[in-house]
Amino acid sequence: MSEQRHCIICDMTKHESLFERRGEHIIPESLGNRSFVTHRVCKECNGGLGGTVDAALKSESKVAQVRFDRNVSTKQRDPSMSRNVTGAKIGEFSLMAKDKNPLDSIGLEMGVVKDGATFHKNFGDSPILLGGVDDKGNDFWFKLDLADFNPQSKADIQGAVLKIAYEATHLYFENLTPPIGDVWMKRWLAEEIRNVLYAYTTKDIAKARNLAKQARRLILRCDTDRFYDWLGTPRHEALRVASENNCCVNGLWLCPLSKKSEFSSSKGLGMVFDIEGLPIGYVVLDRRHHGINQPIQVFPKASETNYDRKA
Repeated sequence: MSEQRHCIICDMTKHESLFERRGEHIIPESLGNRSFVTHRVCKECNGGLGGTVDAALKSESKVAQVRFDRNVSTKQRDPSMSRNVTGAKIGEFSLMAKDKNPLDSIGLEMGVVKDGATFHKNFGDSPILLGGVDDKGNDFWFKLDLADFNPQSKADIQGAVLKIAYEATHLYFENLTPPIGDVWMKRWLAEEIRNVLYAYTTKDIAKARNLAKQARRLILRCDTDRFYDWLGTPRHEALRVASENNCCVNGLWLCPLSKKSEFSSSKGLGMVFDIEGLPIGYVVLDRRHHGINQPIQVFPKASETNYDRKA
């Protein structure tokens, strides 16, 4: 018997064969997420988001640095490569990697240098630092093709944050008894976020970025110290767990928001995100609490944290 599923991005019902068998990664796999997935995003929408907002987030310079520092890789890590470091810097832009063929996806060319040294080359007026050794003893060099590389706009980063918060919230609500995820996604703030994400899947980038800029009022900064004090967990513990798990995301929490909150100035329901490389903040998801009165950690799972909590 054929089975139908409803995609929470395009809002269409499709055959299950049109969905990823292993699910869509709510947090991009390139940030170290292995198992936090939703099975309610179709292949077409998954591909559209992966090539736009997910790509923008992993390529953001500070996030890319964290990926290097925490040895994040979408491939199976090879212990022999742990000492092989390659970096490219242009002005304030910095990108590091440890993969065997790490940077080819964003317009970098890789070659073998026979001299065996640390190199500084100039391509036009742009100096690039190069260096590193592969597992066969060959030196790497990398050339940044400025014509092919365009730093992603802040609107795309905002789209990435909205995507993570939207999919994580729907998954949490769908796992309740009774499930209310599909009810919540019809709420007006959820619909506004979904419209942003759907525009990205249609490849109408100009429209998507315009909608993302309009929705940026939903993404607010929060006071890091006050939030973790309210949470009752030292932030350094969240950093330790994320680093040990080779992940760039320190945590996601569904939280009630109120004017009297210790960390927010909004009211309703929000998703606090602590993504290393981005300012810690929260996404306003609804003007109702939906019965959530305390912060609920949705990533990583409580069984994966082992926090040394405050007394």
